[in-house]
Amino acid sequence: MPTNDSSLTDFDRKDLALITAKAHFATLALVISSVLLVAGCGNDNKAQETTETETTAAETTATDAKIKPFAMNLKNAQEGEVPKGANVFSGTWAVRKEEGAPNGSLALCQTEDTEFAAIELDEQNYIDFTASTDFKPISGTVDQAGGIIFHVKDSDNYYIVRANALEDNIAFYIYENGDRSQIGPDGNVEVKKGEWQTLGLKTSGESFSASLNGKKVLEVSDSTFASGGTGLWTKADSTTCFGKFSTDL
Repeated sequence: MPTNDSSLTDFDRKDLALITAKAHFATLALVISSVLLVAGCGNDNKAQETTETETTAAETTATDAKIKPFAMNLKNAQEGEVPKGANVFSGTWAVRKEEGAPNGSLALCQTEDTEFAAIELDEQNYIDFTASTDFKPISGTVDQAGGIIFHVKDSDNYYIVRANALEDNIAFYIYENGDRSQIGPDGNVEVKKGEWQTLGLKTSGESFSASLNGKKVLEVSDSTFASGGTGLWTKADSTTCFGKFSTDL
């Protein structure tokens, strides 16, 4: 109801001023509380995001810490067999004596004429790492190839980097659900027949680079497989021997 100020006593005016002041104060308090609540929620979200980021980083570090550098051990391997712990996906792989082998007199060789021959040597879940192998392409009329498989999920899913002595190049491939397709262009380089040489691999996130005898030849990128095991590979009628294979972080 409208109030006529002329009819108010001094007491009434004081009470009205007090009520108005309290109302203003209550409104101000409500606004301040709302601001603090919103700010608090923002801080909580930031804290949660920070915690999640720190947790992810810690998990990644913990995963990396569990992985140890690997080196293929042929010294204790039996001729005619594969190294201990190896998982043959395809082809005929066996340790045998090979002239000039960099790992003493023994090498791991693949001799079967098959579409793709692959062997997993290390099941550790590598993410970013380096690998290298000393290999010798011995014979083959269709191919004389030697390669490394990496980020291996299973026998039908992994990446390949291979050098081919008939084509004089290096190339990357993805082998997904049993089908192979090339990633990026060829890297042209002389790959010598019947000689030991070193194929190198480096992975960093989605980027993969290849080298031959320490010289970088090719770099590509792909995001299909983020991590996995590693091993060796040949193709078609290639007879190829591998004297050393190792990884590092």
